[in-house]
Amino acid sequence: MAPHVGRGDLTRRKNAVYYETRGAGSLSASKYFLQKPDGSEDRKMVRPMFVPLLKSAAFVLLCMTASLCSAREVRKVVIEEVGQSLQDEDPRVAELCKKFRPTARQVKNFFSKIYPVEARMVLHDYYSPCYATGTVVFEDSSSGAWSIYSGGTAALVWTHGGDKVYVYYGKNKWYDPFACTYGLEDEGKC
Repeated sequence: MAPHVGRGDLTRRKNAVYYETRGAGSLSASKYFLQKPDGSEDRKMVRPMFVPLLKSAAFVLLCMTASLCSAREVRKVVIEEVGQSLQDEDPRVAELCKKFRPTARQVKNFFSKIYPVEARMVLHDYYSPCYATGTVVFEDSSSGAWSIYSGGTAALVWTHGGDKVYVYYGKNKWYDPFACTYGLEDEGKC
């Protein structure tokens, strides 16, 4: 078991003293050494116990924010409808939405990279009236019905339990009739 390192510059514990040294004018990390009861020191560096925790937390954070951790593998995708519009009363929008035709490969890629988002992203930030519908089955046998919107958002309703989750992945290869109109800026995000 590694010795415990205290928070102060000097810590006494069971007949040993742990002290911290820092290089003069250096921004490098602190080094901890074990001082034996006879006054000699063990030059082995003692790692603070929080370092492994920080590394673990950093990995988890990267997994949550980047595509380093693929959460699920997709086994099967079925597309039921493409080119649909939430605004059928506007013929221009309906005509634009007919061009939103994601392929099974694109949908499978989408579901392998999605992450959960708040409903606000689907209904406001990346709102698009163009959608496609279908079902998905993941490798762990979980499944659900989905509606994917051309802006990269989707509503997924799980088969077991009926819970609805909103998800997003923005680097899709499908045609988006409303590309560059999302976001709060004047020019939108492309």
